[in-house]
Amino acid sequence: MPTGYVYEMLDKQQNFQEFVWTCARAFGALIMMRDDPLSAPVPKELYPDEYHQVQHESSVKELADALAMSPEQRKAFCDAERAETKGSNLDYLEEKRETNKKIRAMRKQVESWKVEPEYANFKAFMIEQLNASIENEDYFAAENKKVDQLSDEDYWKQYIERVEWSIKYHKDEYQKECQRTAERNAWLKGLQALCPIPASKQEKKNES
Repeated sequence: MPTGYVYEMLDKQQNFQEFVWTCARAFGALIMMRDDPLSAPVPKELYPDEYHQVQHESSVKELADALAMSPEQRKAFCDAERAETKGSNLDYLEEKRETNKKIRAMRKQVESWKVEPEYANFKAFMIEQLNASIENEDYFAAENKKVDQLSDEDYWKQYIERVEWSIKYHKDEYQKECQRTAERNAWLKGLQALCPIPASKQEKKNES
């Protein structure tokens, strides 16, 4: 039985070049096209994903804005961030309590379920899955306690450290993305030298 790539070749009566570039989607630079429709056009050049670049620029601006704050603005910022963090933790706590309540109710039903010996392992498996899914409700309360114990100075210091970490992380990740893209483009260029992309596989130019 023909594979998906061979079926496409037979169904569309592809020539050699078209078959090469259909199969190329499963390798190297075009691996991200593996799950796209086989009729999708092949790019001649790839470009880096801009996500980390955008996040890096945003973090750089955030740090500049933070360092420009007056002492009064810093205190107001810390108070607002502290309140938001505590509020989020309380929301998460309520959500986990509700989830745990449902899990414990199901566990009670499973534990009271009378089964034949040959199903004992199955029942134990169900209980094991439920037990593993119960989350620690004390975590968020403990996190809020930590927030209350931090001085404004320590809270501010931790915030600046997080932003500085974000700047470095996204800068490094964007550099890695650019390097990966350069390597993919080299692979793509090399394959084009061996077998040019046929017109039927090329991206259509926008007509104005």
